[in-house]
Amino acid sequence: MGASTERAASSFHRICGDEPLSLVGKGLYTLSFLREKLGARSSVPGIPVTPWSPVLDETKLTRVFGERLAQFTSNRVLCSDFLVEAGARFFNPRPRLIDLGCGPGEYSGWLRALFDYERYLGIDIVDFDRWREYARSDVQFRAAAVGTVPLDVTDYDSVFSISALEHVRYDKQILLDLKSRTPVKLRHLHLIPGLPSFFQYKAHGYRRYNLEFVRALVDLPGVSNVQVFSLGNDVTRACVRKPAAPSAFAQMQARRPDLAPRDVREAPFLALCFDQDVAASP
Repeated sequence: MGASTERAASSFHRICGDEPLSLVGKGLYTLSFLREKLGARSSVPGIPVTPWSPVLDETKLTRVFGERLAQFTSNRVLCSDFLVEAGARFFNPRPRLIDLGCGPGEYSGWLRALFDYERYLGIDIVDFDRWREYARSDVQFRAAAVGTVPLDVTDYDSVFSISALEHVRYDKQILLDLKSRTPVKLRHLHLIPGLPSFFQYKAHGYRRYNLEFVRALVDLPGVSNVQVFSLGNDVTRACVRKPAAPSAFAQMQARRPDLAPRDVREAPFLALCFDQDVAASP
C-alpha cells in the first residue's frame, strides 16, 4: 500500500515526553495519561489477551543477553523472557527482519541469537556511531523517520520493535505506509508499554497503550491474527535495580509464581503480535 495523504495515529497525543517539558507541559502530559487510564478496559472485541507467566530460565536468557541480563530493568527482563520463550512462534523460520527503533544496534546480535534471521535491517530516526560496529553483509542500518515517510518492505517478511512505537506520534501511519514491489505477508511482534509503565518512566514518548489504542492501531485492511500478551504486574514493577541490591532479574526469580497479571490494565508491558498483508505498490 502506498503512503496515505493524512497521517494516522492509534491515539491523539500532542505532547511528547522525550524532550524536556515545562511545568505546564508536565501537567498536560499527566492529563493525557489520566485520559488513557480512564479509557482503559480489561477487554475489547477482536483483541484477545493472554496473561504471560514468566519462565525466567537464566541459562537461556544468559545465552542470548549475556552479562547485560543483570543490568536489565524488570520490564526489559519481562520482554526478554517473552522473546526467548515465545518469540520464534510469531516469525517465519530464518526471518528477514526489520527492527523499528533499533537504537545503537545491539538487538541485531540478540535477535540473531534468538531467531537466526536471514537478514536484518535496523531503522531509527538518527544515525548511531555503533551501527558501524554491528554492520555486516546480512546486517544493515538506516536512519528514517518512520510514521512520516514510506518504508519499503519488499525484501522482508517480519517487523519487530521494542519500546519504540510509543515514541512515534503517527504510529498507525507506519503500518499504512508500508510498501512492496510484490505482495508480502508480514509477521509483526511489537513490545509496547502498558498503562502502569507511567509510574516507572513518567513522561516518556507520546503514549502508553491500552486495548482501545491497540485496536485502533491494528484496525486496518489486511491485518489479521491479532494477539496481545500482558507482561508483568505490580510485583514486577517493585523489582527495581538498586546499588548493593540483587538485580531486577534475581528479585523476579525469587517471586516468579506471583508475576502473571490478573488484568491487562496492571501490565506495564504488552506483546502485540499480528499478521499484515501488504499489496504490491503501483
